[in-house]
Amino acid sequence: MTSFQAMLFVTLICLVAVPVGTAVPYHGKLLGTFTTLAHDVSGTVYAVDNRRLKITGFTYDGTAPDAFFWTGSTNSPSQSGQIIPNEENSRSPLPAYDNRDIIITLPQGTMINDFKWISIWCRQFTVDFGHVTIADNFVAPAEADLGEFSRLAHGLRGHVYVVNAKTFRIEDLHYDGNGPDAYFWVGTGLSPHVNGIKIPNEDGRLTRLYAYNGQTISITMHGELTVFDIDWLSMWCVLARQNFGHVFMPDNLNIPPYVPEVPQTEKNCEAMDDNLHVSWVLGSDYIDLELSGRIDVGEYLSFGISGSETSTRMVGADVTVVWNDRIQGVMAVDYDLNAYAQCSQGTGACPDTMVTGSTNDITDISSLMKDGITTIAFRRKLDTGDANDKVIHTDRDVYSAWSIGLINSNGVVAKHHTVPRGNAKLNFGREAVNNCPSFPDTTLAPVTPWQPILLKGDENNTVFVARIGQAGGRRGYTALTGQVSWGIAWYIDDKLIPVLKLQRGVNYTFIVEGGNDPYQSAQYHPFYITDDPIGGYAQKNVQQRQEVQVLAGVDFDSQGRPYPTTAGRYCEYVSNGVDQSEQSETFDEYFQTLTLECQPGEPAQLNWTPEELGTYYYQCYTHQYLGWKIEVVDDVNKPPQTSTPPVVGGGVTLAVSYLYFTFLCAYGLILLL
Repeated sequence: MTSFQAMLFVTLICLVAVPVGTAVPYHGKLLGTFTTLAHDVSGTVYAVDNRRLKITGFTYDGTAPDAFFWTGSTNSPSQSGQIIPNEENSRSPLPAYDNRDIIITLPQGTMINDFKWISIWCRQFTVDFGHVTIADNFVAPAEADLGEFSRLAHGLRGHVYVVNAKTFRIEDLHYDGNGPDAYFWVGTGLSPHVNGIKIPNEDGRLTRLYAYNGQTISITMHGELTVFDIDWLSMWCVLARQNFGHVFMPDNLNIPPYVPEVPQTEKNCEAMDDNLHVSWVLGSDYIDLELSGRIDVGEYLSFGISGSETSTRMVGADVTVVWNDRIQGVMAVDYDLNAYAQCSQGTGACPDTMVTGSTNDITDISSLMKDGITTIAFRRKLDTGDANDKVIHTDRDVYSAWSIGLINSNGVVAKHHTVPRGNAKLNFGREAVNNCPSFPDTTLAPVTPWQPILLKGDENNTVFVARIGQAGGRRGYTALTGQVSWGIAWYIDDKLIPVLKLQRGVNYTFIVEGGNDPYQSAQYHPFYITDDPIGGYAQKNVQQRQEVQVLAGVDFDSQGRPYPTTAGRYCEYVSNGVDQSEQSETFDEYFQTLTLECQPGEPAQLNWTPEELGTYYYQCYTHQYLGWKIEVVDDVNKPPQTSTPPVVGGGVTLAVSYLYFTFLCAYGLILLL
């Protein structure tokens, strides 16, 4: 297949309809329709899952004295059945229903396949008013395993499940956060494309995605859209028009319908500190807790029951320690603080698993990182039965203990840096009250861009190696070039977008490892040299191509159609976990946080002899804003003109903002063309 045919193929894929919602509402898997035997009983019954039933259009006149939803395992409805509580979980006789849609739940400990029928049954007169038969081989809806995201760019990985017709759960989600305009994205067709639509993040918002480091999240599509309307789920960069990874929807999904959650009582919340909020909701015999604070990866929050019944005391406390681990992801661990010391042989601030006779009793762990705030949720029994765990009382004030600190490299807490300044007590059984203020302003502090890098080439230095790497956040590509980055950029000889100062008339060799598979767009970056500061020759129309000059790396077929000539194997400098550009004062420091990953294959080679003085650019053929300058001079040792780099604040500088605006305008114009 030629490059032109490949591009045409991709274009045809993109010309598909945007999903707009299922014409017929999905209620679950059909069980059947009630037979109408008496009292105007009618309605259609669907299985929501293996315990819940949805009845649509349910009608019953309500005049029988002792009628119930009734189920059993005999061959037909009989008095040996049992009551199914109504939609309000009541076992009282049924009132009248007039074309109602309701959801009922089978008795505790039972499933649909334990029974053979669902009836509207009058116990007093032992009469069946109408029933639905359950097939012997009936398979109830259940969540579906879609497998792993394809791993195309920016460290994206994660295991995806369809929870119901509108909701996905993504486990162990990793993404470096470097895409400038990335969203969860759905659509129809053979692969992700620009005609998809955004869906909300785990917070229900249509905002740009930031880094994930092993979290488990759930995302739910808005409106009438369901999984039956789409062919794929992707993480997609709108600005760069790039797919970072995706999963496909299989045919014939047997999944639960989307059932909106009944609004829960507002959570309790108390601020322990400016940087630690504790929220909770009581269950029947457990408590769901959330700890929120502004912490970095490897920094912990802890909260629990004090070691004293009359004051806040750390020694003797029973706490849960939560943090995001660079390797293991989100962690929530039961701790026994039996001594004011580092844990050693079960003594000190120790995980329960390191204390004889104790276990980790923390379950249902999840986390969210948003606007610099980490929230980690978990569940614990009020009384775990563990001798080293304290009972959480709900009928009185209870003194609590908490701290913030760092996790050692061995995964155990180090000494805290923040602790209570007085006594802290809570009543876990109180009426819900939210006493937590907003966290402080999350605007990022100003950072200083990295110094520009200059590489010289002359008759003694003629070979350069070009690979792909991370763009360096606010300190890197955008700050150095004043142009918008989409998260990756060219690295020349292990340096992020250096200025190449080359001597005229010398033949140079570029060893290129930017990817050679046009079907993996996010990893396909043919190298070329041009006078165009934007790049992305493949994205330009005929008129735009006439306005720029290509000096090397692009050829034309017999019909004048361009194709790249320098596309070797793919090598990328990837972040070791969450990108560390914000914390790295110099590029050399940042480079130590990257790892080079290369796919099998051979590099490509580009030879070029610059003949004319001037400013040129090394670029990516398929994507814009990946490369930077080449200065062709007669004397490479002539001192360059330098200037002090600007300080980049919480956003970009005014100049960068202007260029960004200009870019968006041009980008929109290109789309219109």
